Amino acid sequence: MSEIIKPYLKFLIDLSIAFSSLIISYSFLYNFDFINKNILDILSQFLLFAVGYLISSFLTKNYSSIWAYASLNEVFRLAANVLLSFFILIIISFLLNFGINYKVLVLFYLLFSFFAASIRLLRRFIKERENILLGTKKTIIIGVNKKTNDFLKNPQNRGLYNIVGILDDEYAKGKNIFDYKVIGSISDLNNFKNELDIEIVIYSGIYDNDLFLKKNFLREVINLSVSFLTIEQSLKQDIPLSLSSMDQVREIEDTLLKKVDSDKSKNILVTGGAGYIGTHLVKMLLDDDYNVTILDNFTFGKSSISHFKDHPKLTLVDGDVANIKDLVKAVKNNRYVIALAAIVGDPASSIDAEETLNLNYESTKILTEICNFYEVEKLVFASSCSVYGASTSGYLTENSPLNPVSLYARTRIYSENYILDNSKNVSPTILRLSTVFGFSPRMRYDLVVNTLLIRALRDKKFSVFGGDQWRPFVHCKDVASAFKLVIDSDKKVTHKQIFNVGSDDMNFTIDQIGDKVSAKFPNAEYNTVDEDVDKRNYKVSFNKITKELGFDKKYDIEMGLDEMIKKINEDDSLLDYEEKKYSNYSQLKDSFSES
Repeated sequence: MSEIIKPYLKFLIDLSIAFSSLIISYSFLYNFDFINKNILDILSQFLLFAVGYLISSFLTKNYSSIWAYASLNEVFRLAANVLLSFFILIIISFLLNFGINYKVLVLFYLLFSFFAASIRLLRRFIKERENILLGTKKTIIIGVNKKTNDFLKNPQNRGLYNIVGILDDEYAKGKNIFDYKVIGSISDLNNFKNELDIEIVIYSGIYDNDLFLKKNFLREVINLSVSFLTIEQSLKQDIPLSLSSMDQVREIEDTLLKKVDSDKSKNILVTGGAGYIGTHLVKMLLDDDYNVTILDNFTFGKSSISHFKDHPKLTLVDGDVANIKDLVKAVKNNRYVIALAAIVGDPASSIDAEETLNLNYESTKILTEICNFYEVEKLVFASSCSVYGASTSGYLTENSPLNPVSLYARTRIYSENYILDNSKNVSPTILRLSTVFGFSPRMRYDLVVNTLLIRALRDKKFSVFGGDQWRPFVHCKDVASAFKLVIDSDKKVTHKQIFNVGSDDMNFTIDQIGDKVSAKFPNAEYNTVDEDVDKRNYKVSFNKITKELGFDKKYDIEMGLDEMIKKINEDDSLLDYEEKKYSNYSQLKDSFSES
């Protein structure tokens, strides 16, 4: 439901309660014939009330906040509103010389106050119950041991989760543990997850004495896109903190609520919005009438956004995703958040491990909690197909084992897991991007397709290292389209989902890319070097994003090459590929050494 409609819906509900209360009041004091004869007077009295109530609502700001969590503070506001509307009604009726039945009026206001307050308190009860009870989420327990028995022995624990069964390799299928059956072996977890729509996996610790088995099991669970808890964690579930759950706190109302937009329907934050992908994405969002906020430290300057930086629907926040104040400032007024900001790529991430962990992982944790607090609707996170690492097992899906070979890939996995496990009030989606290529206003020449193209174009020679390693590729504009597609899609389809971003027909070996570049520049010298410094090798399936979201690429490699050639011919400065601004590694190395 639109954020704009919700406050008006609350007002209409109050008017419905008022009309019902008025009819009940007349029915209690008079018979049906009296009501029938005086129906026009009754409707006029209701109309006077509606006008007075509307005026008092604006004066008391009774509908300034969306009805997401009805607080006691809202009940107090209702009381003030009722009292004020009573006096306004008396004044209006006096000015219009309209007769008022005061017996009916007093009973009407008592009934209306009671029913309206009851509805608000009921809404609060329902909201708190949703926060506290996890019982609707289908849960499976892994392993039978003392921890499992102690956990299931407590009725309170059993009430918190909708436990559909237990998986264990040693206990016979069908065995009961406190009325919960062992329904299969642990190796069947993936099948049960799909068949039963499992949302939570509770781990009893059965592999704690075998590090190898524990690692393999955890890797499998990570790929399932479920919430993962140990029994100890499940015993300390708490209500997620949010702004609406604190709006009854006077200090929050006086100093914070007024700084937060009540209408966020078309507001979206893009972290790293001045970057290689972000510049395309922000342009698409502005063209679709979104109010866009960019949070960026502008390490590479602002020239990449010069073509839209003065757009009336664009807000720039010059800040750092690792800075809490900058994040709060950027997030609080937005309905959606797209997280692009990171130290991207293996070479750039290797410059300073501490900085990489801060920007690529720790900042993700902070961002997730801020999104929870301000109840952002969707958080879309940019991950990478690099998480698959070195693999020879055919086409990899979102559920394939992960085998990261770099710090960058590991930070993507850590961030994915944190977001999926800790998004309480926000709906998360993870996009694992293929190797990106193509022209962007924030141009990069540290990407394999772009690198080979510029060397062939300017130097008339280029080299491919290794060459037989497989990699999926995707154009930067197609990546931007994928992020927008998630924002525009039904939350039921994207909630807590991981999608590989690309196209099955865009899996190529590096030497195939070299051949495509060579076809554009047949006179350029093309060398293959046996040395292979990049261990990544994988083919990826994109069936999920194609079927579930309807994603379809618009650019193939040849189109991307032609576009870059055209842009470079139009702007000679793009030939200077050695400039630091065209390389994440070179630019960040300088930035880190200066700081």
